[in-house]
Amino acid sequence: MSPRAGKAAILIGFFALCAAAFVWAGGVVAETKRQATITDQCLQSAAWLMLCYASEHDGKFPESEKAYWDFVQTVMDAGTESNACTSIPQAPQGDGWPATSEAAGATMLEAIELPEVRKRVTVSVAGEPGKPPIIATPGKPSGLGTLEKVNGWVESWGSAPHEPSQD
Repeated sequence: MSPRAGKAAILIGFFALCAAAFVWAGGVVAETKRQATITDQCLQSAAWLMLCYASEHDGKFPESEKAYWDFVQTVMDAGTESNACTSIPQAPQGDGWPATSEAAGATMLEAIELPEVRKRVTVSVAGEPGKPPIIATPGKPSGLGTLEKVNGWVESWGSAPHEPSQD
């Protein structure tokens, strides 16, 4: 093989490796974006359900993670046809949170199983009455600003004045 042919083979090999790396990286980015979209929907659903929980408990957040996840399971078991938690009837005065599940982007209620949501979302209760819980992702990809947005909803709800229900 001539030196010129050897250089051409090396260049062709180099460009082939670059193209393969580019295609592979594009696939990784696309999958990460897809996973982040699912995680964002789970985060928005989890935050919306936190507001629903508080609405049904005189504005109070759950005192344990179990209480929250039991509530989520009950809502998911009811299904979307029951209209469970599509709006918040007992919302306090304020506007730092969405008014409906649709506005919240809480679209995962009918599309994903609870174990999958729990893999993507963690809820850490504060342990202090009235202090809002923190919603996070355990190392899962999420869109820019989603965590801040959903925790902002919960924080705004927690700082708004609440009137006890008249039951």
